[in-house]
Amino acid sequence: MSNTTNRGAVVLLSPNSMSFRAITNSSVLELVKHSVDSGVYSHIFVLSSNPADKSVLPEYVEWRSIYKPSSGAQSSSFVKQISRAISVRLSRWCGLGFANIAYRFNHIQGFYAHKFKRQMNAKRRQREILAGNYVSRRFGFPFANSHRLYRLCYSFFYSTHQVSDPRIEDFFEEIKIEKLVFWHTQNEIYRDYSVCARKRKISYVGVIGSWDRPTTKGPICPGCKKLIVNNQIMKQELVRYHGYEEDIIDVVGWPQMDSYFDRSLRQERKHFLKSIGVPVDHKVILFAGNSERLGAHEPGVVEYIADQILVGKYGNSVQLLIRPHPQDPRWAARYQTAAEFSCVTLMPAQMGALEMMINSILHADIVVATQGSITIDAAAFDKPIINIGFDGYLTRAYNESVKRWYDLDHYRPIVESGGVALAESFESLDTMINEQLSGQDQYIEGRERLRKIELEPFDGDSSNRQVIAMLGLSSGETLPGPVAS
Repeated sequence: MSNTTNRGAVVLLSPNSMSFRAITNSSVLELVKHSVDSGVYSHIFVLSSNPADKSVLPEYVEWRSIYKPSSGAQSSSFVKQISRAISVRLSRWCGLGFANIAYRFNHIQGFYAHKFKRQMNAKRRQREILAGNYVSRRFGFPFANSHRLYRLCYSFFYSTHQVSDPRIEDFFEEIKIEKLVFWHTQNEIYRDYSVCARKRKISYVGVIGSWDRPTTKGPICPGCKKLIVNNQIMKQELVRYHGYEEDIIDVVGWPQMDSYFDRSLRQERKHFLKSIGVPVDHKVILFAGNSERLGAHEPGVVEYIADQILVGKYGNSVQLLIRPHPQDPRWAARYQTAAEFSCVTLMPAQMGALEMMINSILHADIVVATQGSITIDAAAFDKPIINIGFDGYLTRAYNESVKRWYDLDHYRPIVESGGVALAESFESLDTMINEQLSGQDQYIEGRERLRKIELEPFDGDSSNRQVIAMLGLSSGETLPGPVAS
């Protein structure tokens, strides 16, 4: 692509699989294409970390690696490359890397997830780094509570005097860029993109994109003209904890939930249940599983529910439908015993099986799950929800128990909404299932509150609002980033 074209490109950056799914499991790219077709922009780029993503993208989108986006040979001088390598290592050695500012920000704000994860053993804390949670105390040494030291570290890390990655610099030299979109904005990779963009006065917008990020993933890079969030709670958290003004935050809803309004994806109840081997006259309890790491207690819980169904604890004609987590490679082995019950239907773990997920929730009478985003999905369909708030047959201390998840900053509003039943024992689980199956739904008003704070605006038009917010910026305008206070 020529660097002399009159129009610039739209570049969407996706540092992880979750953000990539948010981009591709919605109408965002198709809507951005309209701006290209109308001549406003020249091209669409998606930069991500996984080369396999290229095959998922439509043909009108060009994929590049987010770590090495330039298409040609590196043009930067050897001296600059060496300077960059030394700069990165020295910053980390001096405690001035992204992990350090993320730890300090979360520590100063006193987020619950940060507090309890700091108490994990060394092996668990190291594993949290892979998820972008920097909770090892070494990242906050020294004076983790110091606001002044945090501000100095933040300013140093994002300074335009930093030596940017030459491979990213080359991309900015190669491509004329009009708009940049930083998806999951709290990420180390955005330091170099932010520096390159600010030097060239290129406008960029930040997409938070996941409900737990404002209270787990640290500060946001400076220079974002607009921040885009999914719900009102996320907006409130950006104002309260991150210091942003309300007028630069757009609440657009959940683009990946627009498909819930697509009637063509919905099957009639009798046809869907018949297709998965569930008797059409049965009431359905949908159990949505977690990954093995987070759901070690769940096989025991589903076996207990199956036992209770067989002895008639919940009445006659009840079927347990198990939906494993899409990223659970051991789902068959984990639920093998439960699958042997005649009252159990075990679905396969499938990534991207959107129609199957929609219909399994739509035609369930109750959704049972340990804390997770499936609770919001169930609320979208106004389904009674029971959260598992105990460890099944396992015995665990609080800091290893599922109980702690319901105290997390991002999940506490769901519990407080009154929209979910929280089972804290097998006995209370039995009571709640019986109440819901018999039509004693005490949570209708609570679910309405839950939808208002977690889903609204919820009308099937979130992708459109997302793109309007993304592309409605004036080139060259930036906003200084805030710091913890």
